[in-house]
Amino acid sequence: SQCRVPVEVRAMCVDCAKKRGRRGRRQMRWTQKPTVTMVLIGLCAVTFVAMKLIPQVYSSLAFMPAIGWLEPWRILTTAFLHANVLHILFNLVALWFVGSSIEPVLGWWRFLILYIASAIGGSAGVLAWCFVSRQTLLVTTVGASGAVFGLFAAIFVLQKMSGINTTSILILLAINLGYGFIVPNISWQAHVGGFVVGGILTWLLVGGVPAWRGKSLKWRMQVYGWAMVVLVIALILLCNMANPYGG
Repeated sequence: SQCRVPVEVRAMCVDCAKKRGRRGRRQMRWTQKPTVTMVLIGLCAVTFVAMKLIPQVYSSLAFMPAIGWLEPWRILTTAFLHANVLHILFNLVALWFVGSSIEPVLGWWRFLILYIASAIGGSAGVLAWCFVSRQTLLVTTVGASGAVFGLFAAIFVLQKMSGINTTSILILLAINLGYGFIVPNISWQAHVGGFVVGGILTWLLVGGVPAWRGKSLKWRMQVYGWAMVVLVIALILLCNMANPYGG
């Protein structure tokens, strides 16, 4: 049916979602193609090729908590790097299926903000674990999985708000999170960080803070943009605090 936009295992009716999104706020804008998702996939692919041709790309963009306070761009750029072919294939396939499902529901700008914030949330999860395990300060993490888990969280929130049974997505999340704990060299910390940030932000973007309802698109974009700037600054300061040689 043309009325339906697929949301992971189940589907969400566009008209129903629009009505829910209009509660006290302006109607969401809808996109026909997952343009941002395709652009993000392209950026990851181009970065992967560049990394193979120019090794300095990896060393300049990957996130290591110990140097995050000196080179803060790594907090985000690491989400566009991947360790090997299987790594990038798994993440990009997941990004395509999840992104192409929810980008039309959220609209391009909400989806882009969600992806970037979830990627940053992944780095935040890695950094937070450094306060528990100090040796991870010198561990490099790469991959889009933190951002992808933020999109998984978005599906959960959208389904929950639409009254759709969330059992399927919860099982999928449990399997993927469990896989990260069992298999070595997978950053479950990034998965958890991206999931938490993605879930909270999706609720804010779709449900919203009551006082913000009715505000203009420009105003809301500025608020979320500045919120991400504050988040990055906080992560830079935490990198410095976690690093015994940073102060």
